Amino acid sequence: QTCALPISTEALRWYRQAWMTNPALSEAHGNYVACLNYDDATTPEDNFAAHRGWADRHAEPLRAGWRPHANDATPARRLRVGYVSSNFIEHPATYFLESTMQNHDSSVVETFCYSDTLGTDGYTGRMKAASHHWRETRSLTDEALAEQDQKDAFDILVDLNGHIKDNRLLAFARKPAPVQVTWSGYPNTTGLSAMDYRITDRFADPPGMTEHLHSEALLRMPRIYMAFTPPPDDPEPDTLPMSRNGRVTFGSFNIVAKLSPSTLAVWARLLIEVPDARLIIATVAEGRPRERLIEQFQRHGVDPSRLVLEGRLPRARFNELMMQADIALDSFPYNGTTTTCHALWMGLPVIALAGRAHVSRVGVSMLSNLGLPELVAGSSEEYIRIAAALSRDEPRLAELRSSLRQRMRSSPLTDGRQYAIDLESAFRDIWRRWCESRPGK
Repeated sequence: QTCALPISTEALRWYRQAWMTNPALSEAHGNYVACLNYDDATTPEDNFAAHRGWADRHAEPLRAGWRPHANDATPARRLRVGYVSSNFIEHPATYFLESTMQNHDSSVVETFCYSDTLGTDGYTGRMKAASHHWRETRSLTDEALAEQDQKDAFDILVDLNGHIKDNRLLAFARKPAPVQVTWSGYPNTTGLSAMDYRITDRFADPPGMTEHLHSEALLRMPRIYMAFTPPPDDPEPDTLPMSRNGRVTFGSFNIVAKLSPSTLAVWARLLIEVPDARLIIATVAEGRPRERLIEQFQRHGVDPSRLVLEGRLPRARFNELMMQADIALDSFPYNGTTTTCHALWMGLPVIALAGRAHVSRVGVSMLSNLGLPELVAGSSEEYIRIAAALSRDEPRLAELRSSLRQRMRSSPLTDGRQYAIDLESAFRDIWRRWCESRPGK
């Protein structure tokens, strides 16, 4: 499930053709829907309609099989909470789950991890140690998984995949738990009527702005919608590259699929505005993908000599590449998430553009919670203006380089302990709502 920039249009076309040829292909249809998040020609409203269309075709027919839930409707008791994911390994989603799991209060929640993960690593071991119960579920069908969910009698079941690869939305569509929540792993609605809530915050989903783009009710956390766990072995930020080489270096470290035509056009205008700057772009495969990216910049009047293109790199080498940049540039309409946090952790300020949907407002949430709302632009013109002005302010860049890591440590962005408290409070609230509104009360 990959939408590489040079073939994004082709990917959408082929996914669409696959599921229209065979409407039963829920995975191909889901891949199409997920790829729309990258497409700057799709409006948020059309994107929502596509998600609902997937659910209407593949999930809603399962509603006839929903069974009543016999959970003990005591509002204040310890809750049984299940987390379902295919990514309990070193993965972007796990960076935002690990500290929460480790800080859950055992007197408040009893946690289960349903692992569809292929392979294991150190993150798997830590996640397993942090949960009360661990189930290996990759071999189960969606129907069998839903049956197991009901046997474990969850009060709240949490989806961590959304429409990304190896998701279990068709298990959630069977409504195995009385309260179902989607969180963290996917920056959009699931489209399912069986999914009751979507966890977010007031920055990523301002009240009144995005409710119409969700099939779920929005459950806003009081600070941030998830907490980042920095890799423990990342090196400390080094000196500002601009101070060493006499010119500013911008950097893009998101997957290349996020680099939409509108993103590249704005970056080209920025490079023209700052004529001595260079731009590092990571995750660009050699060969035709790299050639096509260069061609797009050339069409906007940017000489290829100003671009530094790298493929996928091991994390240590990726850190080295990141430390060659002074300023990170966020993508749109699909914002960075893990890469934004990682860039900030390595001392790079990130310039973000605020959009009208969650997928385009992740940068707003992270930078606002970090106390840097001035790095968020409301238009492409402002994006260029902010980035260009910061590129000429070496003292400010040096100060950010040396202070961002400590700023992150003291912000909600990395406060897993407080986030776990906030999440448990939210779980208690939605459980109380179910107890008060349950059928037959």
